[in-house]
Amino acid sequence: MDVTSLGLLIYRVFFAALLIPHAIPKFSSKSRSQLKQAMSQMGLGALLDIGGLVETLGGIAILLGFLWIVASWILVIFGIGVTIIARAKFKKPFLTLTQPGFDFELFYLASAILFVFTGPGVFSLDHLLSIPSTVWSV
Repeated sequence: MDVTSLGLLIYRVFFAALLIPHAIPKFSSKSRSQLKQAMSQMGLGALLDIGGLVETLGGIAILLGFLWIVASWILVIFGIGVTIIARAKFKKPFLTLTQPGFDFELFYLASAILFVFTGPGVFSLDHLLSIPSTVWSV
């Protein structure tokens, strides 16, 4: 048994289980209007839709191990942007006990970077369909 691929599968499931539900408030009608208004006041209104789409589709792609290299790179670029926005616009500290920090955003970014270099492993649609899935196989 390929234990590395098994570990990646488990990590992918946890990552998707955190990322996909994070996108749901961006689409639900009650939360969406409040979020859209707050984001628009900061000049980031369009990013709500883009963020929801990236988090949902990226999470599904990572979960399934499908179009891995594309999804991973999109999540890296998105992670860099979200981390910068969290720090610059929301003025989040790195980590505190009393308020949210940008450590959550850094975790997503680090995970996406890991995904770029590892590939999804053998338990993935990319492997099943023989689609190149790492920077080394493209």
